[in-house]
Amino acid sequence: MNNKNTMSLKCFFYSHLFWGLIFMYLFRVTTFRVADPLSLIQSKCLLWGLLICSTLLGIGLTCKRRRNHLSLLVNIALPFELYTLYTYRSCLSWQILVSLIAAVVLSVGYIFIISTTKIASRRPRALIILKRIRHCLLGMRTITTCCLLLIVASVAAGTLFGVSLTRSSVSPAKEKTGSTWTIANNIDTVCRFSETKWYTLSSEEKTTAMQVIANIECRYLGLPHELTLITASLPGNTLASYDDRTHTIKIDIDHFEESPPDEIIDSICHEAYHAYQYRLCDAYDSMDDQYRSLLDFYDVAFYKQEFQNYSSGEDDFYIYYIQRCEVKARSYAKSAVAEYEYKISKYLGTDETTDNSADKTAD
Repeated sequence: MNNKNTMSLKCFFYSHLFWGLIFMYLFRVTTFRVADPLSLIQSKCLLWGLLICSTLLGIGLTCKRRRNHLSLLVNIALPFELYTLYTYRSCLSWQILVSLIAAVVLSVGYIFIISTTKIASRRPRALIILKRIRHCLLGMRTITTCCLLLIVASVAAGTLFGVSLTRSSVSPAKEKTGSTWTIANNIDTVCRFSETKWYTLSSEEKTTAMQVIANIECRYLGLPHELTLITASLPGNTLASYDDRTHTIKIDIDHFEESPPDEIIDSICHEAYHAYQYRLCDAYDSMDDQYRSLLDFYDVAFYKQEFQNYSSGEDDFYIYYIQRCEVKARSYAKSAVAEYEYKISKYLGTDETTDNSADKTAD
């Protein structure tokens, strides 16, 4: 590791202040989530406390001999990595394990190199050994920080570039004809959304089940494209969102881990219906004016206007809530959840209702 000073003490201090604030902003936008069981305010205080303690301790350890950009990165990045490890430990368990194993292996190799280097100095041997121990500890901290940085980067990538935090063994699919993506042919997977099974599933099994629902909805709604479902850290109180540029449904990671299964289905069907609304708008634009006044296309004119001036609810939740595209999506999702629940209970032998919903089982 680099023991040279490449920054003045004043520059080193102010760089920590500047980049600490920059990292905090970027982390809050892309990665931050509440550290259960703490509240939102307590979680923010915890993150700020980790940053301040790590910065002060790091400056104290490196200001004399390691005033350089690598020390700056380690001092600032480490608290965000520790916070991410705690808050994402359940959904990123295998990535965390791989990163920690890599850190241990590299650290052992680094310690071996340092400890086997021949001592040529005339200083007291005990002093040299203590210096090497310090060198090893600081080197291990740097190696661990660099390895764990990949964890934070993966979460941030999920927000910025649509990379899922959890894996699915099922790929996005579209099917205009056939019966591959019906409830009947995927009932074993659909039944994972029962209350008795959902909470026993791994992250990958849950994500696979959600992608299956997205594929079923894609077929049922007749979409000409796939629906890719990913889990990500969404801003504010957003539970789910749909991006028509990439045909991607994003499920908030907190929603994914904490909400009951019927609410997860509701979110998927809600966002899938938004994809359907966009395709209705495309059809509306391509048809002759004489057909646009047909009753079935009455709502589409509203969809077009609302999508062009969409209200996300950040400024006024009421305006968001009463948008026609949202009202229709909520209504569709409610009926879809009822049907899925009926099919699940019927298959598991717990049905006590009658099926009055549209049939997605087969054409």
